[in-house]
Formats: sequence, C-alpha cells, structure tokens
Amino acid sequence: SASLALIGDSKGQRLNSTCQVYSRATAYNGACAVICSCYWPDDFPNPLTGRRHD
Repeated sequence: SASLALIGDSKGQRLNSTCQVYSRATAYNGACAVICSCYWPDDFPNPLTGRRHD
C-alpha cells in the first residue's frame, strides 16, 4: 500500500509482524463469531451482527 512505502525498512519489518498477529486474531475472532452466531438465541439480537436472526 502507499502507507507502507513511506515507512523505513526496519519499521516495515515490525509492521509486517504486527499484521501477521492481527490477521491471526481476526481469524480467531471470525471463528468465534461463527460459533456464537450458531448458538445465540433467536429471541435476542446478536451483539456481533447487531440484528436479529431471520
């Protein structure tokens, strides 16, 4: 991206590792969201989606 080009190599390396950690956390949260949405009661709005099940 454009912002990555403006950063030095040392900072870019650190940013790269941070992105890897963030992507892992996102994947974990995504799995959690799927599980929670499967078991969430239909009577209540899901806090993850903000809307009720159809």
